[in-house]
Amino acid sequence: MTDEEYASYVRARMWEKSHGYIIEERRRREEERIRRKERDEEGRRWEKGMEEALRRGEERRRKNRWKNAWERYERGWERLELARGEGKGEEISERIPWPVETGRSAHVVREEVENFFKHAPHLQGPDEGGDLGRALKLERIRWHPDKFLQKAGSQGLDEETIATVTAVFQIIDRLWSETRHA
Repeated sequence: MTDEEYASYVRARMWEKSHGYIIEERRRREEERIRRKERDEEGRRWEKGMEEALRRGEERRRKNRWKNAWERYERGWERLELARGEGKGEEISERIPWPVETGRSAHVVREEVENFFKHAPHLQGPDEGGDLGRALKLERIRWHPDKFLQKAGSQGLDEETIATVTAVFQIIDRLWSETRHA
């Protein structure tokens, strides 16, 4: 070690002894910075986990909503088939299970009907595609205006209901055509 290196070493040691509180404060600040960084990281992980849990919960609720809507729809068709030939035209209009999440004829619009069939729980398979084409083909038959009028029989349907049935059929037919050509 040269004289200059030795002198530099002694000066550094003397400075450390006389200014130890500064060194200690730097160490303390560094430790605090590391603790704060760890807390922030833990907070971000917790928030990410919470957001993921909320997202899964929302997805579960959405699936249950569609499942319940489909169960209501299928039960409605069973009741309609059982009640064939009974009641008045006004009553049959109210008993029709419309293919929308709410099941009400007032909500029958293209987007709602498409969403209803695209979210069918029994059509969702491992690849999330299920057999939508086959189901739409059966629904086309079910909603065909002539078939529908035939099912209504002597009960008769008002013009608005017939127009809504026709609109539903056209939406289903277009969806079916799209799935065949996709």
